[in-house]
Amino acid sequence: MLPLHNSYSQRADIFSRAALETSFTLLRRQHPRLALAVQNQLQNPHWPGTVSASFAPPGQRHHSDRFFVRLDAQVVGQIVAALTEVGTRYLSNKRRSGSESAMLRDLMRNWIRLGEWMIHQAEDDYLPGSRSLSE
Repeated sequence: MLPLHNSYSQRADIFSRAALETSFTLLRRQHPRLALAVQNQLQNPHWPGTVSASFAPPGQRHHSDRFFVRLDAQVVGQIVAALTEVGTRYLSNKRRSGSESAMLRDLMRNWIRLGEWMIHQAEDDYLPGSRSLSE
């Protein structure tokens, strides 16, 4: 299984290609608008320090790069809610696997972490005397 977490960065707004593609796949049937918003993130700039897909070794070409995620906080909240629905349906399935559960849990943690990061960024922007997260 490919890693979906942000082990390459402490920044919550950087997602792996695998996380974005998996999110798209899970959302596209029931939430096509959200799926399209996620898929569009693959057009965002690469995170510096990662290998562009065109320069990656053939076996890693599709999952080696990472992308800045630029979505409104409301959309991120909707993605978390939609993935929660997916998770609830998944948990009712008697033929679920441990690796799929772990993947879904990691994916949800990424999106929740992004939402929390966005809240902190907004607080830092609007509170007098507050420090930014990058300091």
